[in-house]
Amino acid sequence: ISDMYASVRHIKSVLARETDRPFIWCEYAHAMGNSTGNLQDLWDYVESQPRHQGGFIWDWADQGILTKNDKGRNIWGYGGDFEPEGTFTDQNFCCNGLVSPDRSLHPGIWEVKKVYQYIKIRPVDIGSFQFEIKNMYDFTSLKHYQIFWQIQSDGMKILEGELPVMDIAPGESKIVIIDGIDFEPKQGSEYFINFYAKSLNDTEMIPEGHIVATEQYKIPFSFPIEMEEECEYQDISLGTTPDEFVLTGEHLTVRINRKNGSLSQYTYNGNDFLAGDLEINFWRAPNDNDFGNKMQIRLKPWRYAGKNRVVTGDSIIKVSDDCIRINFMFSFPDIESTGQTEYTIRGNGEIIVTNTYAPGEKKYIELPRFGMKLMLNQGYDIMKWFGRGPFENYQDRKTAAFVGLYESTVSEQFVPYSRPQECGNKTDVRWMTLTNQSGHGLKFTGRPLLSMSALHFSIDDLDPGETKKNIHPEDLDPRPEIYLNIDYRQMGVGGDNSWGALPHDEYRLFPKEYSYTFEISPL
Repeated sequence: ISDMYASVRHIKSVLARETDRPFIWCEYAHAMGNSTGNLQDLWDYVESQPRHQGGFIWDWADQGILTKNDKGRNIWGYGGDFEPEGTFTDQNFCCNGLVSPDRSLHPGIWEVKKVYQYIKIRPVDIGSFQFEIKNMYDFTSLKHYQIFWQIQSDGMKILEGELPVMDIAPGESKIVIIDGIDFEPKQGSEYFINFYAKSLNDTEMIPEGHIVATEQYKIPFSFPIEMEEECEYQDISLGTTPDEFVLTGEHLTVRINRKNGSLSQYTYNGNDFLAGDLEINFWRAPNDNDFGNKMQIRLKPWRYAGKNRVVTGDSIIKVSDDCIRINFMFSFPDIESTGQTEYTIRGNGEIIVTNTYAPGEKKYIELPRFGMKLMLNQGYDIMKWFGRGPFENYQDRKTAAFVGLYESTVSEQFVPYSRPQECGNKTDVRWMTLTNQSGHGLKFTGRPLLSMSALHFSIDDLDPGETKKNIHPEDLDPRPEIYLNIDYRQMGVGGDNSWGALPHDEYRLFPKEYSYTFEISPL
């Protein structure tokens, strides 16, 4: 039995009626643009159902054609780039691959590799480092592979080793215990064990030493990070005008706009960090799946809901001589909801921000995202983070992105999908720093976790509006400033199809009260 883009519910009903025939998706997991979400969920079902054989992802490669834009730059052209103006086209609908036209990789392909891997490593008792190794190949013994393990503390390797080569037959499994792991866990640190299975021999397609399977598990004896709540730092003073609050310390100047409730200046030790306000944001640039389900129309009230906020009140609490807390209350007329932002400013430059959103009586359809956006001055381009990476990941596409310590640049965060769209996100971020060549910059710490991205493009740069336009990565000029998103979460990217399917419910932000906290500190 074959079907295209059939849901798991539909497949279950079909297999319940049939007595013996297997099922296969002749097409599924439409990989158009920033897509391939919830693939792990689909394959949890595939591997639980012996009669489900799997399927064929549509498509392998973006089918773009090399041409030039009005600026004389090479682009990968698609529908509308070649026809006379006014001719109907399906625009970038042939650009629906796991790789670009030049075969460079889209981030989603790493999720495909992880979900499809044939060597499964599952914890039996992770506290005693006991794991099950299962061979999911049909014809190949695991004697052709070596499994290595590595233990990381806060993203740094502290121990490593390898398992003996095991002759596990196809479909069989074996329980192994990793001996010799001995270290004293530290308060406030997180520990993970990573596995990597590598090929021992060259084959027609796979070279020796190629990683064919990976896995990561959190070790349960880590301790929660204890945050200080008492303020014992340099003194801070507060000046108040009808337009702003001005907080000053020995090396610190912070301005908060009373008209819109935004952090508008943050200067520490002579470094002026902000090129734009820190403000509430509910919107993302639609990806191709979003356009397919008309997100840009369905969720339109959220587009400017943060920008059109109205301050309904503010209050000041002087916690001590070195700590002041300012709270703003908002209404969001576009979505008939309310919210609050609380700033706790310390004399040493630390700012703790807590955001809360509360839906009104009229509960608007789900939120595209809930977070804050901020524009940093140019130069803070060195990006480090402790979270999932190294490639772009989202809440419905992150099993391949291991928690670790990564370093990159803001310029490298932009993913040049054939049609520019939402990109570059990182989930489960414990902290992220953005610094210049001198090491000055800012650190953003989640309490506990954040979803974050940093680009040289604004959301508006990547958002064509209510209809798609023939835009290519090469049409855009990166801005010198840095556009940072500090989110509680954004909805999943989806992937079941690109012509109506929504992200799965567990990856959507349905209307309810949301609240999250993060800390900004100077480096």
